[in-house]
Amino acid sequence: MNSSDVTVDSQHAAITHVTVQKLFGRYDYALEFDPRLAILYGDNGTGKTTILRMIHHLLSPGPGRGHKTAVAKTIFREFSIGFSNGVAVHAKRDRSDIGTYELFLVSPDSSRQRAAFIVDDDGIIPHLGPQSDAQDELIREIARAVPLRSYYLSDNRILDSDSLENRRPTRDRWLTNFRRSRGDEDVREFEDLPQVSSAIIRANNWARQQALQGASEGSVSANSIYAEVVKHLAEMPRVSSEEGRNSTKHQLLQMIERTGKRSRDQSRFGLLPAVNTDDLLRYVPLVRDEDFPLISSILKPYLDGTDARLDALESTHQTLAFFVDTLNRFLRGKYVKFDIRAGLKIITDEGEALDETSLSSGESQLLTLFCNILSARENPAIFVIDEPEISLNIKWQRSLVDALLGCAKDSEIQLILASHSIELLTAHREQVVRLKG
Repeated sequence: MNSSDVTVDSQHAAITHVTVQKLFGRYDYALEFDPRLAILYGDNGTGKTTILRMIHHLLSPGPGRGHKTAVAKTIFREFSIGFSNGVAVHAKRDRSDIGTYELFLVSPDSSRQRAAFIVDDDGIIPHLGPQSDAQDELIREIARAVPLRSYYLSDNRILDSDSLENRRPTRDRWLTNFRRSRGDEDVREFEDLPQVSSAIIRANNWARQQALQGASEGSVSANSIYAEVVKHLAEMPRVSSEEGRNSTKHQLLQMIERTGKRSRDQSRFGLLPAVNTDDLLRYVPLVRDEDFPLISSILKPYLDGTDARLDALESTHQTLAFFVDTLNRFLRGKYVKFDIRAGLKIITDEGEALDETSLSSGESQLLTLFCNILSARENPAIFVIDEPEISLNIKWQRSLVDALLGCAKDSEIQLILASHSIELLTAHREQVVRLKG
């Protein structure tokens, strides 16, 4: 591989522009992307879906999955993706055609690394070939320079991503429970499940992972707080007046009440069991003034430890609350509820459990989108969706993108969409990228 020593900043990078020459032999584009949301719009046949696929395949490093062959089978002369950290990934041929091409990683100082991707007699770029070492090295450098996971949700709602390859267990506990809950002990392959079912399993796995991680972090924080109990006792303030004692007692009661409310909120999803603070609220006011400093010094570390666990899970709680509440604002005659142990369930207004495969096409589409976005929050990513409005009514189309952005809030996910929906486009005019040659 011909290369210079390329030094790049591997911080999170969003796509800021895409430049194309002679797509299908006829279209030239210079497209600017918002780092959080970009919506491609253009007439049929102008290349919206092809541009989405090219972005996904060029940024997906998975070996042997056909990404680079997919690029080879696309008619173009040049295709360049620029990022907010100054890096660019650039594919080039001598003329607009299919087949062999060169791929470049361009650093902010314009130094380059390159490799040739040469098709064989069948038009395929072999995983093991004369250029494979140079290709693998370049792909690793691209992944290091632009550490983004790419997710592509096609118009048939099949999700493709290299990052799913290690998360497709055939007898994963969630999958086993999923099938057993339907009275079927024969656990099918993950890939054989309906797309909405697969998306729900991914969302369940994400939430469980976040809960375990948060509980672990919270326990460490709580342990360090309890290690300070002796210090609290040694530095216990001496309250000399009844007014001071009452003020301190009032503050402790507020702390108890706040901790109880937070724990009840988080218990909604089974993140932590609810802390019953009723007895504390009942008896603390009855503590004698002379005994209160000792009681406070014992209770405060307990409350601090509980708050540490709640703090560690608050981000997951807020995300799940938005996820569930937003979905339920869309649904009619049914609602979703979520619990870490049981996973996501769909319940009719009459209280009966509903299989997700019996949802309407629009409801299934909505659940698939939301669950897949939720499961992608873990790492910096681009989430590419072709025609997200498919099967959705006009009202849902108006609210969809804001809901997806909310589900991705506080994550490093960039949404890249292609759409014909006037309702969707007019709601986000500034993020619309018009395909005009």
